Amino acid sequence: MNMELVTPRQTYNTVSAYAPPQGCEEEEKDRFWTQLGAILDSIPTSEELIVAGDLNGHVGIERDGFERWNGGKTRGNINEEGEQILNYAMECDLALVNTFFTKSDAQTYTFKSGPNQTVIDYIGIRRESISKSKVCVK
Repeated sequence: MNMELVTPRQTYNTVSAYAPPQGCEEEEKDRFWTQLGAILDSIPTSEELIVAGDLNGHVGIERDGFERWNGGKTRGNINEEGEQILNYAMECDLALVNTFFTKSDAQTYTFKSGPNQTVIDYIGIRRESISKSKVCVK
């Protein structure tokens, strides 16, 4: 889903995304990334872009080769789906902005089930816009 907000000074596009979870067929995952790409390709680069959602992967704290897109201020280790997320972020030059700010555990984890907690929700913005971002939690 894409929502466009037009103001006198700027147009903002917010794209909500839900990636197929672990265990789904690769074909379904590929279809998701292709469809997301089609949406992002339709948004002019002159407009602001926010991609937010449950991307069902762990990008991890290690940033090797992905420093431009992963701030490393997250939790855990990368998994296969996280690699897919980072490769997509690199391809589209999207910074996963919620990995660039230090936050408490309660503010970082986006999924909790019993004793398990993890980060699978991300907010991606055009990398050139990261200087406009700031954390608004204490």
